[in-house]
Amino acid sequence: MLTEFQKRHQREYETIVILDPRVSHELAERVVQRFQEVLTRFEGRLVRVEYWGKRKLSYRIRRSDWGFYYCLHYCGSGGLVAELERNFRMLDAVMRFQSIQVKDDIDPATYQVQAAELEFRLDLLAKEAAEPIVEPQADAALVATAEMHVPEPAAEPEEAEGAEAAEAPEAEAEEPADEPSTKDAGEQEGGA
Repeated sequence: MLTEFQKRHQREYETIVILDPRVSHELAERVVQRFQEVLTRFEGRLVRVEYWGKRKLSYRIRRSDWGFYYCLHYCGSGGLVAELERNFRMLDAVMRFQSIQVKDDIDPATYQVQAAELEFRLDLLAKEAAEPIVEPQADAALVATAEMHVPEPAAEPEEAEGAEAAEAPEAEAEEPADEPSTKDAGEQEGGA
């Protein structure tokens, strides 16, 4: 239980949550429900929910390159953040999360909250989860620049093969010249 002073002097926090792209609608609802339960239990107040959509991760997490991003703005005490993060760790649907303190010593009653800003937009999450993952195409200028700086390895082996082929006829030409001289030497030995 928070005292009257603690209720009037809370902190504003922002938590970024990345959900697994293979998450079902039911698991996403469970994450939202758990968040709201913790918020209610610790007498926090949800200020705004931003659904950033399906985005490519900067590195692979749990064999996935994609994730659903949510940005949650809320007011509460430090205990609220600790409990919220503990719950996120237990949920398999949550891949990563990061919480930061945005403002210190605020009065949550002064915040104007609109109902539209509190929606988690699980319908958009379900829609994007059903869509296939399409890799963005590389910029044509970058591809052309990369190709200009790469030497062609196919030209070097052909030159080497040509040099070996040129040396081979010379070696064959030398062998017949050596053979008559050995025959001449053999005839000389036999004739003597």
